[in-house]
Amino acid sequence: MSPGKARLWTGIGCVGTLVTIAAAMLAGDAPNSVFATAPGDTISEYVAILVVFIVAAGVLLPFDLIGGVLIPTKCESQGLKFSLWLRLWIRSVGFQTIFYSVIFFLHLKIGREVGAPCLIAMFAAIQIALLASQELICRSMTGQRLSCRKEGHVFRPIRAHQAGG
Repeated sequence: MSPGKARLWTGIGCVGTLVTIAAAMLAGDAPNSVFATAPGDTISEYVAILVVFIVAAGVLLPFDLIGGVLIPTKCESQGLKFSLWLRLWIRSVGFQTIFYSVIFFLHLKIGREVGAPCLIAMFAAIQIALLASQELICRSMTGQRLSCRKEGHVFRPIRAHQAGG
């Protein structure tokens, strides 16, 4: 099997797993069990949200290992060292977990305090800010420098030997 096909099947398995877990959680009324409908202690609400994202990262970890370590090791001449992969994975997932949990928490608080119209406006503003700062977010998650030279319609990462580093 080609590396691309192996990664495709890994992704299909991951999506299927997430859909199955989501359906089971909805059937078991997990959202109301985890998140209180009435406002509670701010710290405990944020911790509950953070735990949900940490558990999600744990569920995705086996698929990340397969797609990021096992397939490249088996199919490519130079696979990524596990220690380097793990360091990059922790950095990226840590950044995403904190970022997503803070944004989700803000949506929850603002939605409760001022209602849906303000929440929709905030959501639109956040999306615009995310689009404007996608290079910064990419650098924060991966440690890569991106070139400002446009090659076609895609921005290409600068390799270490091209950047002089």
